[in-house]
Amino acid sequence: MKKLLTSVFLLSLCSLAHSQVKYEIELLPDNETYLISFVSEVTYSPPSNKIVSGQVTLRMPHGIGPNLFQVTDLTMETPGAEWQANDFVQSPVEAPSFDYLSFALTTPGTDVYDLQAGVKVPVFSFKNGADFGADSIAIMVNETDPFAFPNSLSVNVGNSLVVFGGGPFNSYGGTVGDGTAPNTPQTLCTDEMITPVVLCGSDPVYLGQPITQDTIWEELHYTSFFGCDSMFITTIELQNSLATNIDTSICEGEIFRGMTILQDEQIVENLTSSAGCDSTVTYFVEMATATAATVSETVLRGDVVNGVAVFSDTSMVVVLTNAAGCDSTLTTTVNVVDVPVEYVTVERCIGEGYNGEFFTMDTTLMDTLTSFTGFDSIIVTDVFIYDTYFTNENRVLCAGEPFGGTVYTENTTITDSYLSVHGCDSVFTINIEILEPVVFSVDTTLCAGEIFMGQSFENDTTLTESILSVNGCDSIVHETIVHVSPAVEVAIDGATALCAGSVSTLTASGGTDYVWSTGATGNSIEVGGAMTVSVTATNSFGCQAIASAEITESGLEAQPEVTPPNCHDDLSGSIELGNVSGGNEPYYYSIDGGGFFTTSSEFADLPPGVYDIYIKDGIGCFWEGNAEISTPDELWLDAGDDQNIKLGDRVLLNALTNVSDPDTVLWSPADGLECADCLETSATPVETTTYHLLVIDKNGCSVEDELTVIVRPGRQVFVPTAFSPNGDGHNDNFTVFAGDNVLQVRKFVVFERWGGQVFSAENLPPNDPSLGWDGTWRNKPMDVGTYVWMAEVEFLDGKVRLFEGGVNLMR
Repeated sequence: MKKLLTSVFLLSLCSLAHSQVKYEIELLPDNETYLISFVSEVTYSPPSNKIVSGQVTLRMPHGIGPNLFQVTDLTMETPGAEWQANDFVQSPVEAPSFDYLSFALTTPGTDVYDLQAGVKVPVFSFKNGADFGADSIAIMVNETDPFAFPNSLSVNVGNSLVVFGGGPFNSYGGTVGDGTAPNTPQTLCTDEMITPVVLCGSDPVYLGQPITQDTIWEELHYTSFFGCDSMFITTIELQNSLATNIDTSICEGEIFRGMTILQDEQIVENLTSSAGCDSTVTYFVEMATATAATVSETVLRGDVVNGVAVFSDTSMVVVLTNAAGCDSTLTTTVNVVDVPVEYVTVERCIGEGYNGEFFTMDTTLMDTLTSFTGFDSIIVTDVFIYDTYFTNENRVLCAGEPFGGTVYTENTTITDSYLSVHGCDSVFTINIEILEPVVFSVDTTLCAGEIFMGQSFENDTTLTESILSVNGCDSIVHETIVHVSPAVEVAIDGATALCAGSVSTLTASGGTDYVWSTGATGNSIEVGGAMTVSVTATNSFGCQAIASAEITESGLEAQPEVTPPNCHDDLSGSIELGNVSGGNEPYYYSIDGGGFFTTSSEFADLPPGVYDIYIKDGIGCFWEGNAEISTPDELWLDAGDDQNIKLGDRVLLNALTNVSDPDTVLWSPADGLECADCLETSATPVETTTYHLLVIDKNGCSVEDELTVIVRPGRQVFVPTAFSPNGDGHNDNFTVFAGDNVLQVRKFVVFERWGGQVFSAENLPPNDPSLGWDGTWRNKPMDVGTYVWMAEVEFLDGKVRLFEGGVNLMR
């Protein structure tokens, strides 16, 4: 068996030896990430999918400086395998316009790639860290690339893949498509990309080359992935170091550029210019000193000195800034003297004069004289001006009402003069207005029952009412209701409950003229559909009344609910018609096309079929429809064909049914069954048995079938005719061998040729030589010769048979 398996496996390897796997490169939708994938032309099943070695080489336009292709974010797309970037060749002599980048598999023997025919398998992804990329990036073509191995640098570039199932040969089969992808970040179709570079110092170097003057580097690339040319241009500018001198003046003790200035200093700082070149700044610092002065000043008490009111002798120090910008101290010695002041108060009424002047408001006068101290003495006069008051008051009086003890009969003005508390004149004027009573009459005509002044009137009436005017004076109103006209008693007759699509005639009564809300006139109109209609009736006296009627339309709607029978042959279907709306109760129901109506909406114990539904409401309106009670699928069960086996054999019972999820499965009898409640089971009966199978679904519906397993009573017993108990491990013991239909060997005895018993055992399992006779008696080897044996064998069906024969003992 082992040789056969080896041959088959080698045959499978040979059959795949020339199978191929292609490489694919693509730029993903983020326009940043490249993905390398396998696409196999055949399926490699484990273990033939193990990869022994692999390499991918990419070619891209040669970049300079920041535009040189840089691999970033290298990510394994299939866990369990590792690839790394191991060779990067820039501008080889065979292809100076291109760079070459190789990735190699570092986990040989990996089997994580599921190589199915025509299925793309992601391998790894990466990004380009350069500022820009021109043209396209491509999988190198092994056969035609000028830098293919062997090359001037002895670098093993190219694409290879050795798959275990493909034999020891290169299974690489080229690229999917043209094997190219856009080089990103893309320059697109711009004519040129300019990169400025600034160099500093005396001997600048860029990319390993000395630069002695401003230079422009150009690198031309060919037709790009987008079908246009692109060029990289690098502009190199040389800049010298800068030196600057700055003069400044700093006060003594101040900190400048981190240094405390106590004398003249020279400070040098080395910086970097915006172009990145060295820059030197030299500060020449001159130290400036502070100054101090003292002055004296005599002031009056309360005068303000240096922004402060002074009331006693004092010294004041002020810190100022001198011409050099340093602090300067000024000390002022202040002497305070008093000035004599006299206060005088004068009161005057408005319009009166004082010292020849007239004032309209309170005023303070100040006269200044010279005292013996040489300062002014002051006389302060406070002049207080008091108003002369003029007051006007308006009074409204009812006719005959007294004021101040006097009754006035016409409008009057009264004037009085008074002295104020300050002795000034005040004038008080009162304007008196006399209001006469108002008397008027109103005639009104009303309809009977109409509301007027909060009352309802049925007969002619005269009302007299005294009310107060807005000024509180009495006014008399005479109001006469000349006539109370008869009221209108309007009514609407006619059917207001309608069936859908029908009309009704409404008739109004109680008036002489009628106007309906529909715009119609006359005492009757025809209406249809649900609506509210009103009529305004007018009698011969012009009185009106309104009546309205609500027209309803029976829009009967119903949704029959149908319940089919649980089982195929049941008559347990039902129809429920209780979901009725839009009509007028009571409702009557029929499921035979209107032949018989009942008030019950439930119909039960119905066989499958189509039923004509009629529903009638309380005003005779109908709804018609139909409902179908479907027939459940008939259940079927196939327990299988009858089986014929030998005693001790096992047979598989596999029942088929259309019950998708049985609630009950029951085989009977259960004797000899591995599982009595499984559709698929095995049976080992010891006699011919008919098995009955019952299957019940979730609805309680059942289906039955049966099959018979016929058992043939075969007796398979084999006893060897010779054995060789020589200790070589072959045929060293003598026992009974039997088929599966034997339960046990009840008794097994061996006799020598003279009838002496040399071996005896009971209740032996068959087929176990270690429990049989080993050719000895009382631990001594027996002679070579013929021996007689007898075996009592019990079978599975309980029957016992006796077997006997002879055996040759050989050494």
